[in-house]
Amino acid sequence: MNEKGYFVTSTPDMEYGRITDKYYYIDKQGQRKPIQNDCVRALGTGSFAAYLGDSKSIEIRYTGIEVTKTKCGKAFKDGENRALAEGVDAVIDEILKEYEKV
Repeated sequence: MNEKGYFVTSTPDMEYGRITDKYYYIDKQGQRKPIQNDCVRALGTGSFAAYLGDSKSIEIRYTGIEVTKTKCGKAFKDGENRALAEGVDAVIDEILKEYEKV
């Protein structure tokens, strides 16, 4: 992930099913430290299509996770105090500008 908290991939579609992802903090020396499961929660998926002009269109599919260092536990995992949703539109706009030159 970049310093803004997101990444972009050219993979055309996500794989669906049971989630078995594992997350790590990586220090400057490249050493990985596992992030506890109760410090990560899934935010769901979404998609949208946009017409870019000149018969060009794009479809973006996305999924979100939220990671905490200080609020780990059942309440966090169950979705209390969810704050990320408001920033999704701004991230999508930034991705369109940077990667699609829109």
